[in-house]
Amino acid sequence: MLVLGAMIALTVTLLPAAAGVALGHDATSTCDSIKLSKSNLNANIYVHGTHTTGTLVMTVPGNHTYTIASGHYDVVWTDGVEVDNLSVGKCPATITTVASPNTGKAGVAMTVGDTATLHAPVTFVTGTLVTFTLYSDNTWTTSTGVTGSGALNSSKIASYSQSWTPAAAGTYYWRASFPGDAYNSSYVSGCGDANETVTVGKASPTIATTLSATNPVAIGTTVHDSATLTGATSNAGGSVTYTVYTDDTCSTVLQGAGKKTVSGGSVPNSDAITFNNAGTWYWQAVYSGDDNNAPATSPCKEETLTVGKKGPTIVTTLSATNPVAIGTTVHDSAIISNGTADISGTVTYTVYTDDTCSTVLQGAGTKTLTVAHLVPDSDAITFNNAGTWYWQAVYSGDANNATAKSTCKEETLTVGKNGPTIATTLSKSRAEVGTVIHDSATLAGVTADAGGTVKYTVFSDATCRTVAQEAGSVNVNKGSVPNSNDIPFNNVGTWYWQAVYSGDGNNAGATSACTEETLVIDPTPGPSQTFSGETATPTIIIHGATGTPFVPTPPPTNSGDGSSNGGPTPLFPVAICLLFAGIGLLGVQSQLRSMRR
Repeated sequence: MLVLGAMIALTVTLLPAAAGVALGHDATSTCDSIKLSKSNLNANIYVHGTHTTGTLVMTVPGNHTYTIASGHYDVVWTDGVEVDNLSVGKCPATITTVASPNTGKAGVAMTVGDTATLHAPVTFVTGTLVTFTLYSDNTWTTSTGVTGSGALNSSKIASYSQSWTPAAAGTYYWRASFPGDAYNSSYVSGCGDANETVTVGKASPTIATTLSATNPVAIGTTVHDSATLTGATSNAGGSVTYTVYTDDTCSTVLQGAGKKTVSGGSVPNSDAITFNNAGTWYWQAVYSGDDNNAPATSPCKEETLTVGKKGPTIVTTLSATNPVAIGTTVHDSAIISNGTADISGTVTYTVYTDDTCSTVLQGAGTKTLTVAHLVPDSDAITFNNAGTWYWQAVYSGDANNATAKSTCKEETLTVGKNGPTIATTLSKSRAEVGTVIHDSATLAGVTADAGGTVKYTVFSDATCRTVAQEAGSVNVNKGSVPNSNDIPFNNVGTWYWQAVYSGDGNNAGATSACTEETLVIDPTPGPSQTFSGETATPTIIIHGATGTPFVPTPPPTNSGDGSSNGGPTPLFPVAICLLFAGIGLLGVQSQLRSMRR
């Protein structure tokens, strides 16, 4: 359809006019237009060929230039003059284009587009589609798949855009193609025109890593690392190098963990590393990059592996079995279990007085583990005091092994008290009424510094249950026992002495045997008493009298052969003896009554 006044650039070819018509005088043509030069006539313009109503394009007054689509036309003036086969060509249109955006990154989705502006000399057809295509090469051979069309609007502008993820870095080229219309010839933008390229840079991926173990891990644990690239192209290649460092700046290498080839953006795991030392180790993965992807490094501090020290245990065994006697020498032995094969350090042995191992009795030595990683025995300790003592061994730990303590209550040493005996000796074991007696005691089997007390008691029965009289309590000094009190015995009978030792911190108590120490108290002998093998010499004591006791002269002894040393015994001396014997008997009876009182 012809739109009068519309401007669109077309190429026009002027064909020869009919014979006898001077072109350029009455009717001439240029692209998209016919110029009429007769001002006093109108003209009918027909499609070249038959001049019928169906081929009439327009009727116009003369002396004017009229826009018309390209084609072959006949101009017939109203005076009958015909200009045959006047050719109108298309105008030579051009387009200018602007791509947006002009940059991108490989592997990163973006919306790319191109805009074309038509430059037509006369007029154009609104809605004409302009085709846009993005190529990966400057010969427009390989399409990226980004292609489509946009319609020219009334402002002669057409555009197209779509989402695109470039697979590779490089320069990409737009092509805009105007197909032409009734008034304008076709036009294609130039390859590499200004503003018609998209420069795609390398992708800027990130790399993240994940360890196969959760912190903390034990010494001897085997760990590997895994890496994931994010933001890389789907065809990412290159390599990833895994490394373990000793510091959080990843500058001091502990051990390499392998270099792995990346394929299609997928990263293989690192080598497996066995950690035989405690500490904190820092893993890092470094991506090399490739043609389409920039290098990337995982953060040093974000992936740490904590290898905990071994937790050894220590148990001890005393050289003696409970209980032991005072003065026994004892040492301790320790065994460490669950440590590393190269465990080192020291073990400190200590003896405590309490079951919380807080009050030290005596140190038993600090011993360094041998090259064979064994623990030497403690010092030998001599125990001179009874009691319960608590041994403990403490391991110092080392770089790969934590400290350890033996359990305080699980290793006790019981030092028993000495079991002494006590023996006694009376100053007399048989005596007469009125005699003063004391007891002496001797302790055997006590410590040299034995203390305590000894209590002396006199009993009236052989089971030492009925106390006749206390004989005093004395303090023992360094094992020596003082004598008992002096006790006068005024009654005839058999008395039983016993000494009881109280014991002390290091010595048990002891009691002398009841029946092994008896005292017999006899009556005082009278004047008529004659003891075997003795000659009775009566002594007459008159109580209440003063002066020297009267001792009668003994009678002459009989020689046994009928003779005597003084001859026949006179009757008077015999009578005198009988008299005094009677008086003596009265005295004995009086004393017995006194004792019974």
